[in-house]
Amino acid sequence: MAPALRELEDRARELGVRDLQIGMVPLEQVFLSVVAGAERRAAAAEGATAEVLLEGADPLRVPVGAPTATAAGYTYDLRWVQDENGHLALHSTTRRG
Repeated sequence: MAPALRELEDRARELGVRDLQIGMVPLEQVFLSVVAGAERRAAAAEGATAEVLLEGADPLRVPVGAPTATAAGYTYDLRWVQDENGHLALHSTTRRG
């Protein structure tokens, strides 16, 4: 890793890098991320879907874990979280522009 950081530092101006920060991620966060990825892959393999209620649109079925949905001419960002059983559950939707 050190050689990569040295090269990045040497070429920072050329690459347009003004600041670089590296931090430690808690092991729990790494574990949750790995588990969430596995849950998304499992849901995709099973073809699991969920009904999503979108502002200004009729309810829509989307693949579990899908990052976006489109309905009524709008694109919605979907935010998924893991429920108490470790399954993905829709947390929130945000309509773009």
